[in-house]
Amino acid sequence: MRPFEIFDQMNVADETNKTALLSISPYLVEAKTAKGGGHVTMGVTAEVITQLITGDRKAILLVFDKKEYDRIDKQLQPANNEH
Repeated sequence: MRPFEIFDQMNVADETNKTALLSISPYLVEAKTAKGGGHVTMGVTAEVITQLITGDRKAILLVFDKKEYDRIDKQLQPANNEH
């Protein structure tokens, strides 16, 4: 199964069960170049830090095309407002 299929199921479960299996942190703290690439620092809550340290959560960096995301989001807005 593809990761985004799994994430979608987790997201639906969150909405249904009022849980937080999947969370998003949009807080970019720092991005800088380094040899061979770069480093990105993201901000999260203290609770998430604890869950990352204990292994209860795993973090990934998702990078996407903002213009395409906004275009699709705008297309879906009427459908999203019907719910």
